Amino acid sequence: MRKVLLFCCLFLSCKVRGIELKDFLKTSTISDPKTFNIVVADETSSTEAVGPLFESLLRRNYYTLDFEPGLAESYDFSEDGLRWHFKLREGLLWSDGKPLTAYDVKFTIDLIYSPDISTSLKDILTIDGKRVEVRVIDERNLEFILPKRFAPFLASVGMLSILPSHILKKPYEEKKFEAFWNINTPPSSIIGSGPYKMVEYVPSQFIRYEKNQNYYLKDEKGERLPYIPNRLLLIVSDTNTQFIKFRSGEIDIYYPRTEEIPEIKRKEDKMGIKIKKLGVSTGVEFFAFNLNPKRYEGKKDSYKLKWFSRREFRMAIAMSIDKNHMIRAALGGIGEPAISYASPEEKDFYNSSLVDYEFNPQKAKEILLSMGFKDLNNDGWIEDSEGNRVEFDLFTNSGNKERESICTIFVEDMKRIGIKVNFKPIEFNTLVEKLLSNFEWDVVLIGLTGTMEPHNGANFLRSSGKLHLWNPMQKKPATEWEAEIDRLIEKGAEELDRKKRAYYYRKIQEIIHREIPIIPTVRRDIYIVWKENLENFYPTIWGIYKDEWIRFRR
Repeated sequence: MRKVLLFCCLFLSCKVRGIELKDFLKTSTISDPKTFNIVVADETSSTEAVGPLFESLLRRNYYTLDFEPGLAESYDFSEDGLRWHFKLREGLLWSDGKPLTAYDVKFTIDLIYSPDISTSLKDILTIDGKRVEVRVIDERNLEFILPKRFAPFLASVGMLSILPSHILKKPYEEKKFEAFWNINTPPSSIIGSGPYKMVEYVPSQFIRYEKNQNYYLKDEKGERLPYIPNRLLLIVSDTNTQFIKFRSGEIDIYYPRTEEIPEIKRKEDKMGIKIKKLGVSTGVEFFAFNLNPKRYEGKKDSYKLKWFSRREFRMAIAMSIDKNHMIRAALGGIGEPAISYASPEEKDFYNSSLVDYEFNPQKAKEILLSMGFKDLNNDGWIEDSEGNRVEFDLFTNSGNKERESICTIFVEDMKRIGIKVNFKPIEFNTLVEKLLSNFEWDVVLIGLTGTMEPHNGANFLRSSGKLHLWNPMQKKPATEWEAEIDRLIEKGAEELDRKKRAYYYRKIQEIIHREIPIIPTVRRDIYIVWKENLENFYPTIWGIYKDEWIRFRR
């Protein structure tokens, strides 16, 4: 059996369905997608899978952070900032050859606002509780009408993946849209306007892409992009295995873990690779407490909500986490403690004045004792005033060694103050289901990817947001501080001056830091490694700039 498996792996490293892999740009992801429907996708495993299939009105220059033409060749806006006119490029086509017009843009916006569709994009596009109206002027021109000034408009609407109305209108009208383009859908039937088409999906193995011959971008000689005709996204659930595959040549671009960096630097020339430090992570791993009443209704362990709902309890937890130990053990000493959910890479919007909670387990014990938590039976674990042992489950996605290491340290940190934690790593999509659907979790270690536009985190920060993990989709704010964050989100979105806007987002970070619904852990330095035979490769902390220009050295 071992010989058969080895043969299969070697075969995959050489060919996929008889196609030579030397013609492929090969990358990897840690999990299978949950859906191929980019509107309802809530996790990176899905958005990463379908991202190459779609295009937006505008593109972001990852160096300057300015906006550049995408499907739209130009835009302008009225003096009051309420009307925005976009002009699409001439001759745009979907991957099936049908025309892409302004009516597709309007269809996409209308679909996202539909009450029948559950999507976090709705939070990002909602302005003061109201939607953006869209008026089609002709097939290439359209106008957006805003209910009030909205500073993140270009980031919110301009970066939105545009959808084909000729394919999706029927399932939308029949209220079948959310189930459409699921992972059982034949990949070739997914129509987009991006640089690639999806042609094959083998669960737990790979997703294969081919060049979209109708993609709009061409180089100065008139050659249609992308240069590389095929892509392969390997699905590798274990990060150790990802590194092995990169070393063996099965992956061309790789974001190494910190413990792998010394070996890569030593063998850079021998391996035929290049390595670059991009900056500090734009995202962050954080612990979140489940404050959602729906989780505890009618449950025997409903007393946990009383613990988690008390800020002093959450503060005692925060003061017991040894972040320096996490940096040494999980990040190989290459990183820094994370104080805010926002990253220093967000520049003006980052609140650099926040001071982290002191690592002081003894003081944490004193806080817990003052709250009535004691070790009543001398077994090493504390109980609440009703005699319930302070014990809870901790979840994260299995296969992510850094998160598993951070969780293992957390378990020991909590043991030091008499709290019993049951660490339960689970498959990523199962974890997403717990967080967004059935809410069956106590504490989780999860991550935010970070964003160039702080308002794009509104679905996480806003009390009604689907990704407001600790208590999502509230009909009205459960606490005064959450109501204040809601207000600040609206104020920040209305202010057009970047430096004045920064005040509101720094204030939100201050409130989150004070109330502690989440505990940021550590933030690592980000490196990227790639095969030296790749040309036109321009990596940044925010992503690979103009990746359709990448080519193999001739």
